[in-house]
Amino acid sequence: MKTVLSIIKSELQQRMFSWVTLIFFLMLVFQAIWYTKGSFDYFANENVLMNASSIMYRNYAGMGMLMIIIIAIATGGVLYKDIQYKSAQWAYAMPINEKHFFLGRFFAAYLYLVILSTGLIVGHFLLPYSGIGSAARFGPTLVGQTFHGWLIFTVPNLLMYVAVVFFSIVFTRRMATSYLAVFSIVIIFLVAQSYYDTGGGEGMLLFLLLDSGGYVAAQYYTDLLSVPDKNTAFFELSGYILTNRLLWLGITLILSLAAYFRFSFKYFIQAVTDKSKKVKEENKSIFSNASIKLPKVVKQFRIPDFLKKLYTLS
Repeated sequence: MKTVLSIIKSELQQRMFSWVTLIFFLMLVFQAIWYTKGSFDYFANENVLMNASSIMYRNYAGMGMLMIIIIAIATGGVLYKDIQYKSAQWAYAMPINEKHFFLGRFFAAYLYLVILSTGLIVGHFLLPYSGIGSAARFGPTLVGQTFHGWLIFTVPNLLMYVAVVFFSIVFTRRMATSYLAVFSIVIIFLVAQSYYDTGGGEGMLLFLLLDSGGYVAAQYYTDLLSVPDKNTAFFELSGYILTNRLLWLGITLILSLAAYFRFSFKYFIQAVTDKSKKVKEENKSIFSNASIKLPKVVKQFRIPDFLKKLYTLS
């Protein structure tokens, strides 16, 4: 456990105090404001406030494209960087339990995203001062509803995305598959949301559940509320919302456990060989008439030679 905490602390220290993290955070503050403006247009004729609780709940469920892009960029690098920077061969040779290593990197990525996602909360608190609407469009700041929406939607959604990214990287050992997995989830969400907006019909339940973020379920729940409830009510964790949350928490657990048990240093750093290239090289070596020459080994023990090697390695 001490090793896991040490890895988490080290990763967060490296990432939190950087300009990239500050830029990501400010992007999410901006997105919370801009996303709210877009969501408000959906209720423009219903006397719904711009900082209504129903709008915030849906924002936390959808999270927005900027948050998705940040997830795709930041998450995979936490686990894949040892391969990317070619440091795995010596980093994994250190006396450390590989499962503890995996858990440390997994929860470091998750906590980093959770901390970044508080930029959405800051953005929602800044709504009345953002200039996106007149003062009459805003009600009191809904602190309880804000944190409740963040806890039941954004926090578990981030865990799901981390599980998907780590699962993809562990089983394929390629960064590109994690990007593909993340944006595949986004595509499914867009299809489900479009299907709902066009009236739904048969298969509506399937799309309410397929949306991993719970946005469509939150949208369905919102449409059943009265205007006062849309402005201030807490969302009840029941019905389609509860079913959606439980389903995707279960999928998250399955993906996390599969990646956890599959991960090993030996498997993870094995190079994925191109079979066609390998065959060509073998054929070339078989039919080549060139004679094989052994390299000459020159022993150098002079101090200038040692300094030269030291400079190269450093």
